[in-house]
Amino acid sequence: MVDASGQGLDGHQPDAIKPKDLRSFIFEREIAEVYLLLDFLSGRADKNLSNAFKGAGMPSIGVSESGKDSPPPPPISPGGADAAFTQAWIGAICSIKWPPEEPDKRPPSSLATTLLLAKDHLNSAAAPANGLSIAFSLMVAGDDEYRDERHARRRNYVARMLGRAEEPMPVKPDNEAASRTSLARQGYPTLVKTAATFRRWIGRINLFLVAWLALTCFLSWHVAIGHALVLRLDALEAARITLYKQIPGTEVTPERPPLGATTPAPAQTTVKIYCPSTEFERLREATFDNPAQRRLCFELADNRFKYRVARENLADWLALWAPLKSYAHWVCGGRRCLEDNELVKSRTATNDQWAASLLEVLATAVLPLCYGFLGAGAAVVRGIWRRMRDSLLTPRDLRLALSQLALGAVIGACIGLFITPGPGSAQEGAALFNGPVALSASALSFIAGFGVEGVFQAMESLIRRVFNVSDGKETKETP
Repeated sequence: MVDASGQGLDGHQPDAIKPKDLRSFIFEREIAEVYLLLDFLSGRADKNLSNAFKGAGMPSIGVSESGKDSPPPPPISPGGADAAFTQAWIGAICSIKWPPEEPDKRPPSSLATTLLLAKDHLNSAAAPANGLSIAFSLMVAGDDEYRDERHARRRNYVARMLGRAEEPMPVKPDNEAASRTSLARQGYPTLVKTAATFRRWIGRINLFLVAWLALTCFLSWHVAIGHALVLRLDALEAARITLYKQIPGTEVTPERPPLGATTPAPAQTTVKIYCPSTEFERLREATFDNPAQRRLCFELADNRFKYRVARENLADWLALWAPLKSYAHWVCGGRRCLEDNELVKSRTATNDQWAASLLEVLATAVLPLCYGFLGAGAAVVRGIWRRMRDSLLTPRDLRLALSQLALGAVIGACIGLFITPGPGSAQEGAALFNGPVALSASALSFIAGFGVEGVFQAMESLIRRVFNVSDGKETKETP
């Protein structure tokens, strides 16, 4: 068998294609597609095979070579003329066999007329699906009857990459029972490789989305941990300030006059050290003036200890982003980017500000990109699944899916341009285009990536509103 380009299905160039072979090729494809359409219409609850030939009349089955008229149409059933037409058309289709088992006295022109008209009526009844989409959906998501062939192709691809000998492709016996997938391959042989490529891309997209989901979840959890650590530090600092306010104020004590002096020395202000230490071990051995002093000192020691623990956790959290600072130091010649007299002695003293700035960037720029791409990927997988379920899959859907992934990433990266941060943090809330729904930047990016078309329509509406651009519709002036 050959394809439409004149090449054999095994990839070899055949000899001259005879008209008889071309006729056989066309008839085999048309018959396979018609049977696929019949199977599709008869197997769905929302489609009715009786409506396919409604108003089509009787099929043109021609006149035999002996001069006798065609067989009379079947009697009209209780269902009416439409049911009779349906029975006549299905009977005429089933009577067409190619190649014929015995010399068929009916001319090929009448057979072709019946077959093409049946294909036209069945495609109209199957809308929005058609023969191509049904066949392609079956080849992409069909059964496992061609599993050995797919595995052999995959092994041969690896063998070619490694420079090894390829194994022969498995040959199916001629007497093997036909199936829907074999009918699809027979009806559209040129789409076999395209369907295999589509199937591989579906697997790649699914694996990539799983990996992207893991990366997004890790980054989201990482940002949540950093946000919690920064809030913990702020809470400990606020608690320490509250404790300081509970400490009694300064004491005014007169200085002892020197020996032999006749006038007392002026009073001087001295600040007493309220707590002898901030370490638990030393506080346990110290003496206090009253229970209130002991309680405040132990609370300060506990606050100091928790603060050091929080700063150590924050330093560990920032260790993942240490290469960013290392790159900056490399740009500055392998050292810190300040003069020696301006450097902070402690390298961890800037962790608080560095963590706050890094969290702002991750929450408002990086995470929206990740969630936008993830939303676009979810929309792509859902769209392919829905079209595959309804037998609407076509070869161009792969290009559309990849384009939607790219648009989702772009929208996710640019979503920060259209949001208004909340009063506390960029993660608290955002409103798109001054809308009534408040969402976080990451949630908004996921929704934007999932519904790219809706976002672009909203952007077009925003452009018309901001720049006062007409949408092309003429409005009547009121007199």
